[in-house]
Amino acid sequence: MRHVSVRAAVCLAAACFTLSAAAHQEGEIGADLDALACKHPPADAVGRLPDLLQPLAQLTCAPSGQLIVAHEDWVWRYPASYFTVPLIAAYSPIESRAETGPRYFTALAVEELTAEAGKRQNEALGKALPNYRTEPPPARVLRMVATNELGHRFEVYFPMTDANNGWGAICAPDCAPEMLFMIYRKQ
Repeated sequence: MRHVSVRAAVCLAAACFTLSAAAHQEGEIGADLDALACKHPPADAVGRLPDLLQPLAQLTCAPSGQLIVAHEDWVWRYPASYFTVPLIAAYSPIESRAETGPRYFTALAVEELTAEAGKRQNEALGKALPNYRTEPPPARVLRMVATNELGHRFEVYFPMTDANNGWGAICAPDCAPEMLFMIYRKQ
């Protein structure tokens, strides 16, 4: 009986792939989408991360647009996954996803919140995100405000419990459990 269900699953997957592949004519796939020219980005594209974020992250480029990913000395991962790698994309805002084409950052601003503002943000993240741990409280909280070329803005919070551990919470516009990731320094 088990072989039948595996065989059925394989057949279903093949059928779905065939249907989606047949939905486009040759040369039509992605015809309306241009890739971002990573070697020659637009003049208004951000070229480097703000200093406060550089120890944790790096700016990279893909055909779909600019991305902020973990610095090579750090690991970013979702709480329930070891395989899906978190990234902060210029297309993160919900309103940007309806527009075709690659997205890129035109502004990135990072600030360290005051102790009181960091405490309030920690509490707010704890209420909004059931998979976020408020204890131990963060030693510092970084807030990044990102803007893409469409003028859409979103925020990312980095509550760091110590110099080697913390969280990343993308709020585009709302903070959502699936947009929360853990950060830790490689040993």
